[in-house]
Amino acid sequence: EDMLECLASGRDLSSSLSGASLVADCCLHEPNWEVGRCVLAAQSMISKIGKDLFGPRADLDSMEPPAATVEILSWLFTLTCPHPFTGNMHMLADMKAQLRVWMDRNC
Repeated sequence: EDMLECLASGRDLSSSLSGASLVADCCLHEPNWEVGRCVLAAQSMISKIGKDLFGPRADLDSMEPPAATVEILSWLFTLTCPHPFTGNMHMLADMKAQLRVWMDRNC
């Protein structure tokens, strides 16, 4: 609740009581879930989250950073927003592909 109030008031999320950080703020457009806008946390933060989520996964460590970031974010999106991904079985795969295209162009 504190984080929602913080975002609604326009304050930085890190000023919330939990000290949370925004990992990704992406706008996806139907029908192909193209990424219209996306702001990502630093690669070091995303990598740390990946290690926290998966532990020492050799395949994640061997991926180039954009591919690893897409893999980590797809898990985070699924864990934090399960409704759209369970309601549309192809959405996750489409979103991952579009996020990778966006990352290749912008990172």
